[in-house]
Amino acid sequence: VKLASTTISSAVAQIAFDSSVITSTYDTYHVIFSGITSINSNDDIGMRASVDNGSNIINSVGNMHYSALTGSDNGRAYNRNWHVMGDDTEEDGTQEAGVTGMFTIFRANSTSHYKQVIGWGMTENSGTGGAYYGYRAYSVIPTSSALNYIKIFSVEGNNLDSGKATVFGVAT
Repeated sequence: VKLASTTISSAVAQIAFDSSVITSTYDTYHVIFSGITSINSNDDIGMRASVDNGSNIINSVGNMHYSALTGSDNGRAYNRNWHVMGDDTEEDGTQEAGVTGMFTIFRANSTSHYKQVIGWGMTENSGTGGAYYGYRAYSVIPTSSALNYIKIFSVEGNNLDSGKATVFGVAT
């Protein structure tokens, strides 16, 4: 069920879905994002969550795998404390489409289990030559309290200046 959608029309610090959206109604949340860009190139875009409506943000534990769509570069990165949506994204929206993809949070309301997040993203990496990369990311949000807040942000602390994110509640 579509719960909320945010489109960035001017620079903002983050996209946030608060306790009016992330409630006890659903235990699984699916977020689709499209064209999210930062004001600076070479930014990583990520997701973090909270159990107290954003007052205290929880560091995730996770990793990501990447592979070039236009070459043979591939690899992985470990010990990320955010859920990776895209790395080294390009800020210029002329050819690049920002970071686009999706992630799903499982067990969001559990009071006895950590939350699991699985996602996919794609972006043109910063630099010349049109190096498009795909990402698979896996993370754990280490809390046994129910989540009530999700934020999408530039890991480097820059503003986001375009894109859209939509959150869905998944009945299980």
